[in-house]
Amino acid sequence: MKFRPTYHHYSGSLKTVVFLAILYFLPIITHAQRAISLTPEKSDALYIGVESPVQVKVEGISPDKVYLASDGIDIQNLGDGLYTVRAEHPGKVTFTVHGEGFDYKNFDLEVKRIPDPMAALKFDNGTLITFGEMTAEEFKKAVGIGFETGGYKGKIQIDITSYNLVRVPKEGDPVEVPNNAADFNKKAQSLINAAAPGDKYYFEEVMADVEGTENLRKMNNLVFQIK
Repeated sequence: MKFRPTYHHYSGSLKTVVFLAILYFLPIITHAQRAISLTPEKSDALYIGVESPVQVKVEGISPDKVYLASDGIDIQNLGDGLYTVRAEHPGKVTFTVHGEGFDYKNFDLEVKRIPDPMAALKFDNGTLITFGEMTAEEFKKAVGIGFETGGYKGKIQIDITSYNLVRVPKEGDPVEVPNNAADFNKKAQSLINAAAPGDKYYFEEVMADVEGTENLRKMNNLVFQIK
């Protein structure tokens, strides 16, 4: 008589081992598969000296169990996964998303200098024009110097502090008037109102106080031809 080996005795034990292994490794697998994101709300970078909003999300984890940390960066938790961060130096900065129920993850973001704003002639209807030709009547509707933010999408405080307005008439000598605010002072407005065909107007040495910058920034010059 021949006897055949049977494995029925081990099948139950094997199932138990597999079941326990699944229970042991399931949290690890779950941690590894969770989607974790850190997204700047305004752009793909942070900017020196201004508060930048970032959104942090961890799949399947409540925001109140998620934390954001970084060395040398001011971080404020606004709740529901939204934070504001403020950096003071350019370069790469590392943020760590950590908390309960998932493995931490690092994110590297670049900190940039805020782009130089672009000066523009500002009109009474809010229009901004950076150069070109216009009639005297059109030009006389200008009220001062405004700015465009040079591609920066966030909110930023920019104050035009000074500039020189120069009128070069078709005939006669140039006349220059300094202005110490964004809007025209009385002398500058008088010079604008004198516009006539053939004149050229220059806005030079335009300076601005830009949030996040210690020193005043020099902006672009403006030139307009009166036709």
